[in-house]
Amino acid sequence: MYNYLIYPDPKSEKSLTDLLADLKNHFASKKSIPNGFLITADKITLRYGDYNFYIHENQHDFISEELLDLMERFDRKDFAGNDIDLVKFSKAKKRYELHGDNDFEMNYFNESLFIIEFFEKNGNYLIFQTN
Repeated sequence: MYNYLIYPDPKSEKSLTDLLADLKNHFASKKSIPNGFLITADKITLRYGDYNFYIHENQHDFISEELLDLMERFDRKDFAGNDIDLVKFSKAKKRYELHGDNDFEMNYFNESLFIIEFFEKNGNYLIFQTN
């Protein structure tokens, strides 16, 4: 239902554990706070009651080529309509895939936006909505 591809600045050295710490700090001051955070080797789960959002981390050499294709598909604009720095992001080797459980009534739409807001405000990330 909620599907985003999020590419961190290729120069970023942050790990998934660092990302989790940043998410916890971000949500500590918000009204809509996940009631649980879980981390595994390649995934963070944010729980809202019985609903879950997942952030999967992928690191592969093909990601830069995939990203170049996405940039062309979206006319070199990100989720917010901003121009993409082609030189910087052409070296991307990591991406996060954000998605949630099925939510046909869109009960967790606002929460998905709060998570995207985190990425927009807390670092240099390139975001694409893919659904």
